[in-house]
Amino acid sequence: MASLKGKKGVDVSTWQGNIDWSKVKGKADFAIIRGGFGSNTVDNRAVSNIKGCTSQKIPFGLYWFSYALSVSDSAKEADYACDMADKYKITLPVIGYDWEEDSEEYAKNHGVKMTQSLRLQYAKAFCDRVKARGYVPLLYINYNDLDNGFDTLTKTYDVWFASPGGSKPSVGNLAFWQYSWSGSVSGIDGDVDMNICYKDFTVPALTTSPAPTPAPAAKPPAGHPTSCSLTFAYLGQGWSCNVSGQVRTVQRILNTCNYKGKDGKPLAEDGVYGVNTEYAVIAYQKKHSLDADGVVGPATWKALTGAK
Repeated sequence: MASLKGKKGVDVSTWQGNIDWSKVKGKADFAIIRGGFGSNTVDNRAVSNIKGCTSQKIPFGLYWFSYALSVSDSAKEADYACDMADKYKITLPVIGYDWEEDSEEYAKNHGVKMTQSLRLQYAKAFCDRVKARGYVPLLYINYNDLDNGFDTLTKTYDVWFASPGGSKPSVGNLAFWQYSWSGSVSGIDGDVDMNICYKDFTVPALTTSPAPTPAPAAKPPAGHPTSCSLTFAYLGQGWSCNVSGQVRTVQRILNTCNYKGKDGKPLAEDGVYGVNTEYAVIAYQKKHSLDADGVVGPATWKALTGAK
């Protein structure tokens, strides 16, 4: 596993055309790819960019350009982005929220009078949904946005800050700084946005070696975690933990997939394998044609974590 802190990467969309990711490898340590925009319109280069990064082992996250006309629209856009992240197994678990002048114009043309309060509600709805789905939300903002109230959200969400040509922004929760709109990278024709990562996002090392098969997870006695070593893949990241950490991860995945406990509520991510967690595991096993025994054994663990 490798940390991206201090590394440089690109963000790309259809405007970069056909990218030769084999040439980009070694020139950029990560990519943030536009998944799409508005009501589930997929960027026409998104899939090819995702496949290119995947084939070259370049860690990649996503962003979604917003054309929301309501708070519920914004949450739906987040779901579209998260669905894509789930489908293509992003290896940098970040999803950016991008609201710009075109977003404002679109809202105006559709009869929505945007206010500072509404902009913040849209951003919050998107980021909260991304977080609930198990990914890291990124606010793509600039200094003008800070002057228009977004500084309040930087206390809660990680920031992807656009400020080309200047010095490192002084802003809370700075995760990425988009420091240039006219970068040059081998494999990409024309200008490309350049970014520096300032947070310790741990991603798979850039290697073509296959990942080790994870050890199976046993059903631990409730409230009595024992010590063990486990490494597995979830949301593109490597994790090591003890049994209670294992159980918390199972609880988190089930919550992300909207499985509920016997009490009809989301699971408490407390690391205790109790009645509610067992109930949700059985429901998951039934839906995925697994042995519905409530035991997180090798087959269930593999299905839950996407391990190969």
